[in-house]
Formats: sequence, structure tokens, C-alpha cells
Amino acid sequence: RWHAGLHWKNDINAAEWIRQTFGPDWVDQTPAAYPPAYPHGSPLRVPYSVATSFSQMKAVNRDMASVRLDPIESADTPGTSSSRPTVPVFSTLEGAVRVMRGTVFGVRVQIVNLHISQTVVYSGLASTGLKTGEVVKQGQLIGRTLGTIDYMYFDHGVLTDPLAGVKAVHVSTR
Repeated sequence: RWHAGLHWKNDINAAEWIRQTFGPDWVDQTPAAYPPAYPHGSPLRVPYSVATSFSQMKAVNRDMASVRLDPIESADTPGTSSSRPTVPVFSTLEGAVRVMRGTVFGVRVQIVNLHISQTVVYSGLASTGLKTGEVVKQGQLIGRTLGTIDYMYFDHGVLTDPLAGVKAVHVSTR
């Protein structure tokens, strides 16, 4: 609304103002083409232990609950030139990728299947070759970790235990 003596409206298009003021390009938000899919399986294909379960994490912070998976290193785990071997991490969901680098959690990769409101998030990656906007298939390599990863799952926006019903290659719960 206009107010006497003032030249402003309360209906400002913030996105347009940011674009005009700072100059970033518009980002295409058209969903990529991929089939509806639910998460399936485990992100690790090497033996691992559940360092912290979903219920333990949820007791600490119900809005950030995840499963903390700790790969069990073995002589046949592929390594790098560093002294600690890296472990491949695989997508459990088909969908569009969002990569977040430089977080306190390490590299984070979020995969969303918008068709049926399914999202998985992997934190603690040492590296990924993925870029935001790419589409990954279930079982595709998404990155590598030097140690523990956090794995989250949102079903229609509700944080859910990602390993419920998963027959995984895990060894034990600490």
C-alpha cells in the first residue's frame, strides 16, 4: 500500500530486487525428467557398523536425525595416495542432485525425487564429482568418504529412519 509522503509498497518482489541489485542470473527450476522412485538399499557396499542409530540421533535432535554409518576398513577397500583408504558411497534414490560444499558436515549431497516427495541426504563425503541439477540413478556412485557418513531420509518432508527394512552389509550397532 502507498502511504502519504512515502514512495514504497509492501509488495516487493525480493527475487527481482536481488537480481537487479546484485546481478545473479535466474536459475532454471524446471524439474529434470526421471521416474518416480523410493529409496532402496544402503549407500555403502562395504561392511559397516551403525555408529549411531536413527533413534539415538533423534533423541539428541529430532529435526536433524540421521544414521551414522562407519565403514569397516579392510585390505581390499580401494584407496588413494593418502594413508587412509576412501570408501565409495552410492545413491539409494533416483532424482535430482543438490551439492553443498564447505559445510561443517563436509561435502553434502542431497537427492530429491520431486514426483513422490522423497529426499535423501549424505553428509561427510570427502569428494563428489556431481553438480547441482544433475540427475542420478539408484546405485550410481555419488562420492567417496574417508570415514563416517551421515545418511538422512525424508518421506514427504517427514524425517524417517533410512535403514528401516534395509538388508544391509552391516556388522554391528555400537
